[in-house]
Amino acid sequence: MRRTKYSNDTDAILINTVQLQSKLNAGYKTAVTISEEAKARVFIGRRVFHNVTKIERYLEKIAM
Repeated sequence: MRRTKYSNDTDAILINTVQLQSKLNAGYKTAVTISEEAKARVFIGRRVFHNVTKIERYLEKIAM
């Protein structure tokens, strides 16, 4: 299967794990851990998405 390159140019509400890694500039495990701690994981069928708004709020909260 070919990987598709994703861009974060759009203001998407939900993004997949590869896009989250790109947005956070982090690896898979770190990106998923941040999403879990922010309670931002959304399951739609078998697919997993991450709520960008919740993750941004969580990161702002822990940065203070």
